Amino acid sequence: MLEAMARARVRRCVVVSQGLLFPSRNPIIALRLILARHLADSAAMERLVSASDLDWTIVRPLKLDEGKDIRGYRIQSDTAPRGAWTMQYNDLAAFLLDEAEKGMHKKQIVGITSA
Repeated sequence: MLEAMARARVRRCVVVSQGLLFPSRNPIIALRLILARHLADSAAMERLVSASDLDWTIVRPLKLDEGKDIRGYRIQSDTAPRGAWTMQYNDLAAFLLDEAEKGMHKKQIVGITSA
């Protein structure tokens, strides 16, 4: 993807990773063990993206949920937002579009949850 973006001269890159990559004082050990391979893949992807010269944003949602109502989102740079642990797909999609268009968090890792 990074090579294709460079060839096409596309600068903006917004990717979805995993909220479990944030350090936690109360780690969910069993979940981290079960998802160890997925977490390793996400961490590797983040290293490649953040090392690129693109205008990247890495988005780390917490638990994704299908929810029906649009509730909005809360974000925080470099950490998971406090409060709700669920992120509705439609709220995540809204943030991804907002971020792709406005670029408010270039070269940042953003924690996100539904409002």
